[in-house]
Amino acid sequence: MTSGLEVLKALKSLFEHHKALDKKRTSDGSLSRGEDLAQVIELQEIIRKKSREQSEMKDRLAALSAHITELEKDLDTARKDLLKSKEINVNLQRDVREAMAQKEDMEKRITTLEKRYLTAQHEAISVHNLDDKLENEIANKDSVHRQKEDKGRRLQQCLELAEEKLQQMLTEVEAELAQRVAALSKVKPTSAMSVRKDEIHQQSSAPLEGSLQQKLCLPGFYMEEASEGCASCTDGTDYTSHSNTLPSCLPCTTYKSGEEEENLCTPTKDTECQCKPGTFRGEDAPEFCQKCSTGCPDGKVMITDCTPWSNVKRVDQESGTLAHGEAPVPGEPATMSQTLPITPSPSSGTSGLGIGTVTGLGIVLIGCVVWCFFNGLFHECWHKVIGFSSI
Repeated sequence: MTSGLEVLKALKSLFEHHKALDKKRTSDGSLSRGEDLAQVIELQEIIRKKSREQSEMKDRLAALSAHITELEKDLDTARKDLLKSKEINVNLQRDVREAMAQKEDMEKRITTLEKRYLTAQHEAISVHNLDDKLENEIANKDSVHRQKEDKGRRLQQCLELAEEKLQQMLTEVEAELAQRVAALSKVKPTSAMSVRKDEIHQQSSAPLEGSLQQKLCLPGFYMEEASEGCASCTDGTDYTSHSNTLPSCLPCTTYKSGEEEENLCTPTKDTECQCKPGTFRGEDAPEFCQKCSTGCPDGKVMITDCTPWSNVKRVDQESGTLAHGEAPVPGEPATMSQTLPITPSPSSGTSGLGIGTVTGLGIVLIGCVVWCFFNGLFHECWHKVIGFSSI
């Protein structure tokens, strides 16, 4: 396009040049014919040159047109590719949004699963702790059961020893009483026997007491079967609190859950345990501490507070009157006075009195020991029995 414009400009300038020459000729007529010819040849040469350049420019223009056509085709192809790319981009963006939504959904599910896992883990830990607690309780129950079995065997041995001792005591007392009665019947008349019954009984029991005390081990010791000598108990493990002939020391009591240790176990004293404040050990279930009752219903009065060994005791307000006739205020402890009748003991014959006394004491002691064993108070009762027999 630029070359064509240049050719047109050259022709225009050549035309103007001829026009100027024609004016000059007409004006002065001084130019010669040869000069005109030379100028014409020069102009023709210029025209041929410009024509050649114009043809070259046309070829270049055709080539450029073909190139432009190719570029336009390429542009159309690029536009189509761009539209396809836009569609692909839209699809990809939609897929990305869907993937993001799925990702958020999966994160929510993962969070929910993590919470469920933590909850299940806490529940598993709780179940495991409960299992351990139950196993410990079962082990404690087994230990208590074994201790009770051991106590039962020792109680059986002690009962057998007590029966043997009572039989020996009865035989010795009968013989001693027979001798004393025979001697007294020779020295004094029959009318004086009733006056000295108590003295005879005291004198007949003195040799028996001395003979029994020589065979007993001191508190804190037990009788070894092999050497028949006394051996000491282990501090904090077992004990004996009275003079005895036991084949082994008694095991120290271990306090359970809900109890508190009042005094430690020593070779001469058992562990003293009691229920914690607000709880008590009832006679119906002495194995564990129960929670004390609270409050006082209408129409009831509280006569005793809760202690480690008994629950709160309530009575009707009408039956819970004081000794001087005034009714206590509901919810406050009331005191009740009771009088026990005192009856004198009758007298009997000399030999019948001694034998009946010893036999009755033996039966009462055995009955008390059996009752204490079945009510879980074996240690306390046995200490009292041993202490009574050593007097």
